[in-house]
Amino acid sequence: MVTPANCPQCGADLQPGAQICTACGHRLAENEVVTPAEPSPYGEPPSAPPPSSPPLAAPTPVQDETHSRAEPAGSSVDVAALLTDARSRWGVEQSPVFTAALVLAAAAFVLGTIAVILFLVAASDDPGQRDDAFAMFSVAIPAAIGAAALLAYLRLEAGTLSGPVHSQDRMIGFAIYGLCLVFTLLMLYKGLDESLSAETGWYYYALLFAFFALGFNIIARPVPAVLAGVASAMIGFVGIAVAMVVAVIGALQYRSDDFSTYAMGYTLIDAALIVALLSIAWFLGMRRVDSRM
Repeated sequence: MVTPANCPQCGADLQPGAQICTACGHRLAENEVVTPAEPSPYGEPPSAPPPSSPPLAAPTPVQDETHSRAEPAGSSVDVAALLTDARSRWGVEQSPVFTAALVLAAAAFVLGTIAVILFLVAASDDPGQRDDAFAMFSVAIPAAIGAAALLAYLRLEAGTLSGPVHSQDRMIGFAIYGLCLVFTLLMLYKGLDESLSAETGWYYYALLFAFFALGFNIIARPVPAVLAGVASAMIGFVGIAVAMVVAVIGALQYRSDDFSTYAMGYTLIDAALIVALLSIAWFLGMRRVDSRM
């Protein structure tokens, strides 16, 4: 007789001699009734050993987090990688002239920064300190012009740029323009306050950044053809018009015998020169394709 240990209907355990499954009520057929197993003459068979658990993995040594933790991406700026990427975008990878332009621009920035600080801290009865600042600006500004000239030469050698403007170039270009305009506003504030010494320092410093903008715009061409829905050429023409109007007003006031009016005219002429230079840089930095932002 077949002696299943479980109910064929639901699989529940069955007691020996059971004819009905107490779990589901299934009536067992005669050949399904559980019969007691015959006792073994050799006694109870040895029980199977429990399955052995997998061996424990060897403990791994705790690593020092200060050495094992990876540096987060972007935690440091790789200047060399940024310059390499920029040179590739501008098509001047192998040119040593680009390095020379960077050296000139860096020297101009350092000398100009020291010079404007000397202008700001110079005492009214210490003309020697202002003379030192003038001497530094007389080196810094030609260095910035030389850097722009080298970048213009590189652009002519490498050919024109096409395609959309790279976002990094656009941000750098706008940053240089923004700094130049901030220094121009400081110049206007000091000039209208009749502090012509400080006005002169900020003028030369703003002029320095205007030449930086000129050189960067020539090599990177970061100005898209359309900017915020307005044609970039129209923005450049507005800048030229503003420079001309400011220059005329300044020239009229510059001829006045009144010192306040003279100082205002002097300052407006300086501001017109900077705006005109920035407008020229804007035109030279435009892409000749439709590269919308």
